[in-house]
Amino acid sequence: MNRRLVGSILALVLLGGAGSAAAHHPPHFDRCKLYTVSGQVVRVDWINPHVTVAIKADDGMSYDLVWLNLQQLSLAGVQKDALKVGDRVSIKGSKQSEGDATHATLLLTEIRRQPDGLEWSHPPQGC
Repeated sequence: MNRRLVGSILALVLLGGAGSAAAHHPPHFDRCKLYTVSGQVVRVDWINPHVTVAIKADDGMSYDLVWLNLQQLSLAGVQKDALKVGDRVSIKGSKQSEGDATHATLLLTEIRRQPDGLEWSHPPQGC
């Protein structure tokens, strides 16, 4: 095989991988600005590629929280029973740039179950 053909194939493979990574992790979160919210858990989905949590905040706003994947949480000592519907939580996260006045999506960097219990944090990346 000639060098040019191999180089072209390699470039296509790299571009294809970059596109799928961007589709999975869109750059829509402002990782440099963190929001703190308190509220009640209304849904927890322990699924891949990311665990998601929905909360109803004390101010009436709804938040979808994007957490790590199951394996990363397990390695950090977080098990499925650590967070349940009805739990009161205080969270910190990076807000997605798109959203409306009553709903937002946050990429979690910290979560604490109130008044005691689960405490998890992961420093923001890319800021």
